[in-house]
Amino acid sequence: MTVIIENANIVAADRVITGGSLTVRDGKIMRIDERLPDHLAADAERYDARGMYVYPGFVDLHVHGGNGFDLMDATPEAIDGMCRYHAAHGTTTLLPTTRTASVAAITSALTAANTYMASSQEPLRSLIAGIHLEGPFLALAYRGAQREEELLLPSLPQMKEWLSASGGQIRLVTIAPELDGAESVIRHLREQNIIVSAGHSGATYEDMIRAADWGVQHITHCYNGMRGFHHREPGMLSAAWLDDEVTAELIFDTHHAHPAAAQVLLRMKGLDRVVLITDAVRPAGLPDGKYITEAGHSLTVEAGIVRLPTGSLAGSTLTMNIAVKNAIGQLGLKPYEAARLASLNPARILGLNQRKGSLAPGKDADLVVLNERFEVQRVMSLGHWLEL
Repeated sequence: MTVIIENANIVAADRVITGGSLTVRDGKIMRIDERLPDHLAADAERYDARGMYVYPGFVDLHVHGGNGFDLMDATPEAIDGMCRYHAAHGTTTLLPTTRTASVAAITSALTAANTYMASSQEPLRSLIAGIHLEGPFLALAYRGAQREEELLLPSLPQMKEWLSASGGQIRLVTIAPELDGAESVIRHLREQNIIVSAGHSGATYEDMIRAADWGVQHITHCYNGMRGFHHREPGMLSAAWLDDEVTAELIFDTHHAHPAAAQVLLRMKGLDRVVLITDAVRPAGLPDGKYITEAGHSLTVEAGIVRLPTGSLAGSTLTMNIAVKNAIGQLGLKPYEAARLASLNPARILGLNQRKGSLAPGKDADLVVLNERFEVQRVMSLGHWLEL
């Protein structure tokens, strides 16, 4: 079956093609044209996207849950539910993300994700590119919403157990690199070609320089859960700003980071080294109110902002389509620049940029159709329209 999306504003890698068409066949993008091709396949399904924008499917490296579901529920229903919710908001590739919990609970979540990814009975399994392990190797003073009583010092034997439980599906690990035992864990993860991110960390500038030498190459939700910048102790933030090999996540719901702080990050790192994430948690997509986590902790959502009883932020209710909207509206980015942050950059970090992350002939037909209000109209994954 051939699908032709016509009359669309196609967000290509370096421009927006107005009134263009995009042809999909056998799960791949076959061609992108300035207008409708002269010769159409006899069996072509045509979709008129007049007045709409076609973006590459979004890639979310850091997402815990949504619509009442969470990876830590460790059930196929929960994993399917969170995938379905975020796919409905334009995400076609994601890393379900753990949080600090008991060793047994983390193991169960990793096992459940691996089982889900391997099951032919789960139609959304292809959306998952791996697992993000966030915690429990995090700093007490910068734990944020992570559970204090279950934080652990980095342990290589424990890390190896979790790698095994995940079936080798862990793709990204967040760790506080200043903690005792971090070096051996980081070096082992890099030997396994796993991305290592510094986060929930009080690392100094010197700590981060050392960690980069060990293999840290990414920053978890920049500005949040980390030592801040000071002119006499510039901290891990400054080290990350100045290292061209380090990429940085940004939760741009305008609550986790002020637009000015986001602009500073973009100017320091450039458009190729910043990625938009949601850090979405269970209440994303649900009404304001009080919610209880799988571990019995209370969360309050007010005006879409998730907080602990202490008032601390506890993840977000953000979706990727709104992150892109904010990047364009609040930061003045062009649509194709925002698409770099939401799609191409995270795909590159995962090593998937030859197949995903931008609209180009030969790449996977992962795309999202948005109207001018950034509301999702349709989502395609591997050439198939998703029913969400």
